Amino acid sequence: MRKLVQIQHGRATVSPFAGESDTLPSPALPATGRTIPRRLHLIAIPAPGATPVVLPVSTALLWLTGTVLVAILPPLGHLADNVREFGVQSTETPLPLRNAQGTIVYPGFPADILFQFRFYSVAAQLILWTTIALVFAPLAGRLLVPKPAKILEAVPAT
Repeated sequence: MRKLVQIQHGRATVSPFAGESDTLPSPALPATGRTIPRRLHLIAIPAPGATPVVLPVSTALLWLTGTVLVAILPPLGHLADNVREFGVQSTETPLPLRNAQGTIVYPGFPADILFQFRFYSVAAQLILWTTIALVFAPLAGRLLVPKPAKILEAVPAT
């Protein structure tokens, strides 16, 4: 049986295609050098030319959780309350407010302004954290390097 994910010593080895990683030595591989005992079936032996992806188990679980959430959550504009009030919309931007007669009382929020706000927010975070990294990284390096001990010369007693 071929497995795409192998876990050993708290790390997961992921092979992108079936057949790229076998749980037991492949009969196509030449039997030269040391042989792997059959009881160590958790060691993945990649096929020639294959490059397995190795992830920590915590990263693999985080990725799996994100994938499940994306599969479960409804797409934008399809939340139950929004569909009941406004119908199916492919946006999360607020629509115009209407009174009982259908007249627009307050215009909707422009999507361009929402996009600009989000874009500039991400840009500000990028500038902030880059500045912090470039300014404080050299200072941290100076702090962590041990200072050489001062050598005091002995003064002869008179």
